[in-house]
Amino acid sequence: MNVKKPIMVVLNVSDTIVTSPVRKAVLSDLSWETKSYFRTSGGIKAKIIQDSMFVVNRKEPGTFYVPTGLVPFIKRRLLEKGIDVEISGDTNTKAKTKAVQETEIEGIKLRKAQIEILQYIAGKSRGVIHAATGIGKSLVALGIFHQHKLRNPECKILFLAHTIDLVVQAADQFKAHFSVGVWQGDKRIDGDIICATIQTAKKIGLNKIQKMFEVLVVDEAHRCADASKSYFAFIQDSFIRYRYGLTATLPNSKEGRLALEGCIGPVIASYDIAQGVEDG
Repeated sequence: MNVKKPIMVVLNVSDTIVTSPVRKAVLSDLSWETKSYFRTSGGIKAKIIQDSMFVVNRKEPGTFYVPTGLVPFIKRRLLEKGIDVEISGDTNTKAKTKAVQETEIEGIKLRKAQIEILQYIAGKSRGVIHAATGIGKSLVALGIFHQHKLRNPECKILFLAHTIDLVVQAADQFKAHFSVGVWQGDKRIDGDIICATIQTAKKIGLNKIQKMFEVLVVDEAHRCADASKSYFAFIQDSFIRYRYGLTATLPNSKEGRLALEGCIGPVIASYDIAQGVEDG
């Protein structure tokens, strides 16, 4: 690889290698400042530290790793700056999924908001769905399941929620329409859709998770918005090709926005409460 040229190589759904010219061109876009506190003889002092989404690739000097979810953003910023970039590798971000119609899922009549969200995300392999509380994100999740089961009836789907109460609640909603299993501690009930907390999924191990699941849906996806925490690391390292996040709260910080987009993807559908009220 010519490290003096702007090059991006998409290794997989999680990791992309970029050369120094790419990093230099977008470093300010992918960096943020944080305060680090430390104790001295004179008391507690703060130090400003600049951090970024780039990680040095020690195997190939002059290159860096960056989350693949940020590739479209980096490409757009380079084009805005008039920089041509060579992109290669696993660049397919499409999914052979179609929009779900109003009564397509047996026993459910989708509202206008939910239909529009599922239209926005049809054909996309990753991204965040930002929808206000009350829009019905559980029905949106059902729509995502339906889209991917039509694409591949054999695919297994992992639905992650933050607490076991939310896991059980989601499973109860889903099981009327799909084969649903719940992972809770050492108890593992199988199904086409597995509902679990991230703590339980971590106990299973990334290697098994990578082999078992083709689709990942993350509830309260804003919890991924800290690149230094285990939630981000688990999603980023899961290597599950199709990944979607559901949230009513987008991160306010630059770091949060970059981390969420990096490990799951950009916002691909947004629906606020005002639209929901207007649409009934």
